[in-house]
Amino acid sequence: MNKELASEIKEYKEFYKEKKWLKNIYHYITSHPNIIIRNSVICAKKYKFYKKNHTGIINKIKMVFYGRMHNYYANKYNLELYGEFGKKLKIYHKNIIINDKVKIGNNVILHGNNCIGNNGKTEECPEIGNNVDIGYGSVIIGNVKIADNIRIGANSVVTKTFMEDGITIAGVPAKKI
Repeated sequence: MNKELASEIKEYKEFYKEKKWLKNIYHYITSHPNIIIRNSVICAKKYKFYKKNHTGIINKIKMVFYGRMHNYYANKYNLELYGEFGKKLKIYHKNIIINDKVKIGNNVILHGNNCIGNNGKTEECPEIGNNVDIGYGSVIIGNVKIADNIRIGANSVVTKTFMEDGITIAGVPAKKI
């Protein structure tokens, strides 16, 4: 192999190496699960804000834009985040449905495949405190209040109120362990 061909091959390798690097950054920005979840939470919060404060044409346009982005994330990634939630909501996996009237505190962790909403008989929805860890597949339905620092086990169905701080609940229906 002559020097000219070797240098040309070296240039191609460097060229594709840069492209691969750029492609990886683009892939990370657009489709990494953490970024998708973060963007979904941000769009849900902005949509909820502009839905409440849609006076003026600019705010109405922003409400429509964030509403469409929220629907995009809900349809494509199964993240239907309609409730009011506090700061630092952590979502580890997808398939989450949160009703519009649900109130969630700060530092709540959702491990995925969760449904939080009304029980189908009434429109009353759960109120979840701060620092609650909700396990994978857990369901919280009805007029339920969850205190601070509670851990909810995987695949639990919570249908009654738990107001004791720092406990672990699990089972169908959920009870204190």
